[in-house]
Amino acid sequence: MTDEEYEHYQAMQERNAVQQAELQAQLEKEQADKASARAKLAALGLTDDEITAMVGAEPPEGETAIGASVSA
Repeated sequence: MTDEEYEHYQAMQERNAVQQAELQAQLEKEQADKASARAKLAALGLTDDEITAMVGAEPPEGETAIGASVSA
């Protein structure tokens, strides 16, 4: 591999790392937003089943709409 090819490879690797970090941050924000929305709906008095009926997705495993852990 020439020096030029290696520099190009390194630049691509750096861009990829930045893109991966941006995607991870976006995913974490989306998950936090969903959890926040569920908590707000629960604070309004809706049950987990009602919230699921509205938003069409189950809460993360082991959590209720208000984010409290559920023991098995």
